[in-house]
Amino acid sequence: MIFKPLFVLTAALFLVSFNLVYAEASLYDILDYDVGYDIENGEILVMNLDVDSTSLIIEIVSFDDGFIELNIPRGLIDATFDDEDDIFFVLIDGTESDYLEINSADNTRTLIIPFYTNDQEIEILGTSVLSATPTTVEIPSWVKNNAGWWSGGLLEDSDFVAGLNYMITNGIIVIPPTEAAETVNKEIPSWVKNNAGWWSEGLLEDSDFIAGIQYMISNGILVI
Repeated sequence: MIFKPLFVLTAALFLVSFNLVYAEASLYDILDYDVGYDIENGEILVMNLDVDSTSLIIEIVSFDDGFIELNIPRGLIDATFDDEDDIFFVLIDGTESDYLEINSADNTRTLIIPFYTNDQEIEILGTSVLSATPTTVEIPSWVKNNAGWWSGGLLEDSDFVAGLNYMITNGIIVIPPTEAAETVNKEIPSWVKNNAGWWSEGLLEDSDFIAGIQYMISNGILVI
């Protein structure tokens, strides 16, 4: 069972805690889907859907501490587990961040995400995105043991990453083509390790584990 984190943030806190100097409300079209947004103390430059990492990436200019409210179509990106809503993972400039989900409707989910002065990129990671073509992945069953040991602290991050590198390079694990990062990053987000542990226990699908590997490749953590 996946437990949602407790957020101390509330909608009221968002609305009163910032010195509002700029506000904008509009729609942003992505692949014929309209993403409604309301941003305070910032401006959206561009939104992109990253199929490889199953994420919505929003480039912003932040003039001061503020927040963005997003009305996200489920057909564009969603996060589910066993046909129920699951949490999104939100990264701001590569660092995991809290958010508040204020509405979950049949076709949309509404998130409020705080940001700080000079923040530039908000990435929302889900479990499915539009036009994500199903790809057959191959993972030997014994790899789950390694993932469980790593999640349980019996393997160091560097050992697990080195093992993944070896298995991918030698064709033991086959993953979809993934664009690699230009720089190397050694920090692994906690959600990647959590997913590996849940996958080793049979709580997540192989595709969810593969998504974590693809995230590490695209962010320079795993260099193939």
